[in-house]
Amino acid sequence: MVLGMLAVVVLILFLHLYFNMPRVNYKKSKPLLADEITYRFYEDHVEADAIGENVNGADSYQYTVFKKIYEVNSAFYLMMTNGMTFILPKKHLNAGQMDGLRKFLASRFGDKYINCF
Repeated sequence: MVLGMLAVVVLILFLHLYFNMPRVNYKKSKPLLADEITYRFYEDHVEADAIGENVNGADSYQYTVFKKIYEVNSAFYLMMTNGMTFILPKKHLNAGQMDGLRKFLASRFGDKYINCF
């Protein structure tokens, strides 16, 4: 009986952490989101420059840190971990840039690149 109740409490705690905490963390971090991020792709890394009201900085990421690359109708998602993903909205790209990025990502990442549309 005690083990059963303990299992229920652990399950509820797990579900809360899994489903609600990302939303809470997102709301808390919203002031830290950049207004504009510029990405530059090179042969061995990508550079990201962030500019915003509370954020201003640049960083460089080797391609080995990316676990999966997803392309959907509206964006490219470059996933490093479950909690960190670069989102490149297609609305900011012209047709040539979109095609070039698609070909680059597909050739660079192979089976890690997944086209979902």
